[in-house]
Amino acid sequence: MPDQSIYQFQAQRDAVNALYTMINAKIEEADVTHIVKQVQDVVNKSIETLNLDLEKIEGYGQKIDISSLDFKKIEEEFLKVKENQNVAVQS
Repeated sequence: MPDQSIYQFQAQRDAVNALYTMINAKIEEADVTHIVKQVQDVVNKSIETLNLDLEKIEGYGQKIDISSLDFKKIEEEFLKVKENQNVAVQS
């Protein structure tokens, strides 16, 4: 991970993974939806967010027709940029 501070949570992650594995291993055909929901609620409550108010971008959510784009030309132009030599382009 690029951010080394993530490793301080390794023990908690391993505990959640162990519980998840045990739940899945012991129950074959039971409805564990309520248990999974409880686990999700605990995880959601323990995650901090920044709650940023983002400006709406004009046209956000509108569908755009990309069928007329020349992807071969885009690929050629993209590969001309020297700073992106390590980027793979998939047609």
